[in-house]
Amino acid sequence: MDGAALAGRGVFTSAGGTPLVQLRVTGKTGPRDTVPMRNAEFILRRRQQRCPNAGPDDFVMGLPDGSRIADFDSGVRRVLTAAGLLNDPITDRKRGIYSFRHTYATLLVSSGRVSPAELGDNMGTSLPMIDRHYYRWIADFTVQAIAEEIELSHSGALGRVKRLEESGAIRRHVAEIDKTVFAAWPMLFVEIVLTPPARVARRHLDAAIAAAPEIIEGVEIVGKCDLLLKVALPAPVYWASLQRRLDPTTALIDKARPRVIGRTIKRAGVHPASGTLA
Repeated sequence: MDGAALAGRGVFTSAGGTPLVQLRVTGKTGPRDTVPMRNAEFILRRRQQRCPNAGPDDFVMGLPDGSRIADFDSGVRRVLTAAGLLNDPITDRKRGIYSFRHTYATLLVSSGRVSPAELGDNMGTSLPMIDRHYYRWIADFTVQAIAEEIELSHSGALGRVKRLEESGAIRRHVAEIDKTVFAAWPMLFVEIVLTPPARVARRHLDAAIAAAPEIIEGVEIVGKCDLLLKVALPAPVYWASLQRRLDPTTALIDKARPRVIGRTIKRAGVHPASGTLA
């Protein structure tokens, strides 16, 4: 929509007594009447005071004599540049006056105060366009929650999600793991003593440790053992089979001492020197 193509239609009072504005908008979808957010009434009254010669059907965003502003972006981009906001930090694309339309839509969507249909009518755009560009938050919702949020049936919401998948807007689904399911798995610290050949060339063992999902953490240490592994297993007896996977030829691990972790006294925290780093 061209920012200048807004003509005044007057101020009216809502059923709740709030002064509202009706504007005649001409955009890509043709002319339509729309009601902006309520603080627009204050802005329009201030414009009337500063531009007393502007008529009720003149351009809202116009010059004092009511004529059309030829270019908005140059002035807006000067302001964005001064504020350090000209370039989008993710896409590096330059922002312009149209960016405020996206901000408006995103804020309304995230507030939950309007339905997609109401937002589409207000902005003069289609439901699929609203879905693709502004409903990124649906990744955190079940289909039923989406249906309730946008006031549709479960099947209607599911159909819209499928269309977003087909268009590529939804790239993948992920599973949220309930960690309490694994609470019964014991944790082990396993001290590993390597064979002399393994101390020289341990690339294959390092790769096997990195690839084993049961091994949460592995470090090389100095002392009586060479490696210390933190491992989660359904039971301690499963360590033997995991060791065979790590060292199928038995040529790398000389000794392994698994020790079950009992009570956790303190969990990993912030490094004590982190506060001194500037």
